[in-house]
Amino acid sequence: MRTKWIVIPLLAVALTGCSSASSTSDHGVEAPAAGPHAAAPPAKDAAPPVNGAPAPADVTTRSIIYTGTMTLTVPSMETAAGDAAAIAERARGFVGGEQRGTGHGAPTATLTLRVPSAAFYATVTEIAKLGKEESREIKTEDVTTAVVDVDARIIAQRASVARIRGLLDKASGLAEITSIEAELAKREGELASLEARKRTLDDQVTLSTITVKLIGPAPVVAEKPKKEPETGFLAGLRSGWKGFTAVLNAAATVFGALLPFLVVLAVPVVGLLWWRRRSRGLSAATSPAAPPPSTGLTAPPAPAGRSAD
Repeated sequence: MRTKWIVIPLLAVALTGCSSASSTSDHGVEAPAAGPHAAAPPAKDAAPPVNGAPAPADVTTRSIIYTGTMTLTVPSMETAAGDAAAIAERARGFVGGEQRGTGHGAPTATLTLRVPSAAFYATVTEIAKLGKEESREIKTEDVTTAVVDVDARIIAQRASVARIRGLLDKASGLAEITSIEAELAKREGELASLEARKRTLDDQVTLSTITVKLIGPAPVVAEKPKKEPETGFLAGLRSGWKGFTAVLNAAATVFGALLPFLVVLAVPVVGLLWWRRRSRGLSAATSPAAPPPSTGLTAPPAPAGRSAD
């Protein structure tokens, strides 16, 4: 009887343990805490933390922009222009622009060559052989920092755009959707600007620019044969007529030069003459008339008969 009462509690304990195990199995086993080395490595394109600046990249190659300007005097401008284009093509480049004209009577051509940066100096050396080099200017610009900065900004901006798009997917109200769309458009515009800047830098770094000005020889002007002086009646007549017209032209020139002075002097002279003439007229009108001059002859006496009448 005592054995029976001992077995019953043991069976109850066993059933309780089985129930606990079953409950644990139904709810899943809790995963152990991850150790310091169990964390997954960050993704390659993961955005840098917002509250901290991105870590500087390990620069293994420099990003350098090469530009050059050359001026050459060549025997034939057409031939030299074709040779310069061929040099660029052999270097796996191309002619980015060409402008031709005439300067000081000599034909000129200005070519803009785009060649890979690795072939920049070799191309400059080949072009210098086309003629007499008058000037050369080479510039280099290290844009490594700018390239790294733009790359980091693009990564951060892409992550920002992705976050805004996630918020837009979860938005429900019209006002919330409108606000998020405006912010998304703003950040997408900034991302497009950064990507355009990146493409420009890549193009300038990948392809260098060489501006070549070619000056051809000036055209030779044939000398005109000297004419012998003409003789004879007609030659004398032409010479005399030329002299006559030259004298007329000289006289007309002198008269034209003196005419303004004559006009200025004529005004007071005419006024003075008019004043003097008027003064004389007034004097003649106010003075008494003078008696007629005596001739020395007396009239004969009248006859007596007529005097009596």
